[in-house]
Amino acid sequence: SLCFASVSAAMCGNWGLLSLAEHVVQARTNGEVVPECFEKLLAKMLAVIEMRGAQAGGIACILAGESAEDSAWSCRVRVLKAKRGELCKSIFSSLHRKLARHHCLWRRLIPCCRKVPRKTLILQGHSRFGTSSAPAVIETHPHQWTPAQTRRVWSWDATNGWSWKIVDCTLTITHNGDFDAWRPYRDMVDVGVLGHWLDRILCVRSPAHGDSSKIAGVLELLACQSVWFHSVRLAFHLYIACHVEQASSWAPLGSSAPSSVPNDATIQVWASVFEEQFATVVSESGNPQRPLAEDTPTLAAFVHATIHALQSRGISHDLEKWIDVGRIPIFVRKAAEAFRDNDLLAATTAFLRRAEGTFGLTVASTLYPRQVVIAARGQPMSVGFCKGTMEDCPSLAVWSSERAALDAVVRSGGAKTLAISARLDLDDQFGEVVELSAPHLAAEETPAIDGFRVALTD
Repeated sequence: SLCFASVSAAMCGNWGLLSLAEHVVQARTNGEVVPECFEKLLAKMLAVIEMRGAQAGGIACILAGESAEDSAWSCRVRVLKAKRGELCKSIFSSLHRKLARHHCLWRRLIPCCRKVPRKTLILQGHSRFGTSSAPAVIETHPHQWTPAQTRRVWSWDATNGWSWKIVDCTLTITHNGDFDAWRPYRDMVDVGVLGHWLDRILCVRSPAHGDSSKIAGVLELLACQSVWFHSVRLAFHLYIACHVEQASSWAPLGSSAPSSVPNDATIQVWASVFEEQFATVVSESGNPQRPLAEDTPTLAAFVHATIHALQSRGISHDLEKWIDVGRIPIFVRKAAEAFRDNDLLAATTAFLRRAEGTFGLTVASTLYPRQVVIAARGQPMSVGFCKGTMEDCPSLAVWSSERAALDAVVRSGGAKTLAISARLDLDDQFGEVVELSAPHLAAEETPAIDGFRVALTD
């Protein structure tokens, strides 16, 4: 499905693709993880995009789990272009080496598996000409704020109701443009100060100094659907705290300023209470698909039970060190809303509504391995849809910051499976956010039943 929502000259280029699992399988010729025809398609696009700048580049790869219960896997490579080298070859050579190491390890751990599994594939790439900082691998896209961390992620299905699993969480972005400031509270915060704030509230100090890495940090804070740890963290830092300098004991934020925020261990203690109460409420109410929907008895029961649990247990003293008793209901309510609503699309839209700057943006996460969000405001972004062997449904989506790059793919033609049949140019004047998602097929379903469907929603 594809959804978009309105939101009120950099020398870099975004590019990438999202493919249905069945089309990935059909496109492979030698059991490779990334089909060769996908690489050739992106190389044609990159040849055009490189005219924006080609001092450095990188690519992130996300493979969805074989089933809905399996975790996604991701890797990222970033390279600097040699003086007489070709950036595209450098990027994909590095990706092949990293994928090969992973595939060999996977086959040793699971000897009975000899084929690359059928998985939805996301490739999220970027080429860069240093503007806000000099060319360096650490400043090269795709950006992540926090390395992969394990989190407990909740999901619902018709057979088992609500359940959780431990997942490696990584959020990755690519960005064209300039990120100048963001508004966590009442006032805009300059991106430099914002970075010091993110160092503290995310409990990880990013080594990158450029503006784009801060986008990854803000989106990591905002994207928290189905993860109580992330939801509790967001509720505290955006709705209980009221100023960025609270994170540094009211000292001016800087690299040497102190840190005065709840650490990850404290957030986890609070989140465990939310998880326990959530499991109890959904079990007692028959495992509804949307237990936290607005104005429902289950939401009211969850908020009441969680407030009582937080105040009556041994953690109440530590909680009240950080949160006034009168603010605990707001804390619980905002965490519940974030757990319910803050997927990648909602997080990206919320980010842009509070941001100053220009943005050609892509966002992907191992939490949502069949989705990628693309945004444009002040920077162009276009999405093309390719038909595979399925006659009626696109099976591959590609995107680029240069419309000419998609035109180059159409003109090169040749392989019918990779011919672009439709294109969407995002509104970069007023701003637009697009979510692309590939449906997960059950084992008994066939590609003809459920292709890469496209639907637009205002």
